[in-house]
Amino acid sequence: FAVAPALYLSVSNTLVAPDLETATRWAYDFNKRWRVVTLDGQLIETSGTMAGGGKSVRKGGMRLKNARSAAVNVVVDDDS
Repeated sequence: FAVAPALYLSVSNTLVAPDLETATRWAYDFNKRWRVVTLDGQLIETSGTMAGGGKSVRKGGMRLKNARSAAVNVVVDDDS
């Protein structure tokens, strides 16, 4: 089994949880932070970031035109 060392290297400190609630508990509730992935593919890194698990791809949420349209709704009170 030559694949076993490569597999262990890639997932050595990763726990597999059945759901996100369990994954969150395992990742944060103990004295050590763990990298946890759910069966749905949601990943919690040791730094606390979460990734994956989405069913659809959403693109363009941080584009400049979206920021400009949001800025139009901001009211500026200039009393000077």
